Amino acid sequence: RILWARRMYKRIQNPYVEFIKRTELKDHSTMKNITNNFIMIANGFSIYELLYHRHWYNTLPDVVNVMCNPLLIRQNVTRQLYINYDPFIDVILRECELLARYSITIPDLGYKLLLDRNRIRLYYERLKKLLKDLSILLAKAHPASYELVEKVMAQVDNTLSIGLNRLNWLSKNLDELFLPAEEKISLMSDFLNQISSLIIHRIEEPINEVSRFKSDT
Repeated sequence: RILWARRMYKRIQNPYVEFIKRTELKDHSTMKNITNNFIMIANGFSIYELLYHRHWYNTLPDVVNVMCNPLLIRQNVTRQLYINYDPFIDVILRECELLARYSITIPDLGYKLLLDRNRIRLYYERLKKLLKDLSILLAKAHPASYELVEKVMAQVDNTLSIGLNRLNWLSKNLDELFLPAEEKISLMSDFLNQISSLIIHRIEEPINEVSRFKSDT
């Protein structure tokens, strides 16, 4: 909105500057009216920019507080994990980038976010992939292996628990969650593949063979 106000000001400033170059209109009443209107509108844009910038400046600490919330939340009924990421964080990060680019004052918190923005976005995408991989694994699990899956899942949950109570988006040690969790999920994938193969080749195929034999006889 600040940049919008500045762009709108430029749109009226340039024609006005060209207009006042016409010295033959210097003492004309139209020139005075246009000048008064220009000053009034320009002041309006300046006040708008000032008020919005002050509001944004004062709101930034609240957004930073939101980023101090845990990375993950758990749904009470299904026990499913979700990423605790407010989309407004992306808005603030983008606004910090734009304000800094146009040399508009931002607080120290804003500069800190600028330094952390790539890391925050990277870890958000990484966490999204991790939970997606976990969801796909659970969906592919063979029904006969659910009890074993629950035991392995308990280990994964234990690894992810620090994302529920200790780590947030401003934490510097997020690899404490990602490295063990990614390793556990990789092991879980191998384990589920082995279990599924065992169930298919050692249980289901012999049963199907027996069924076909009985039907033939």
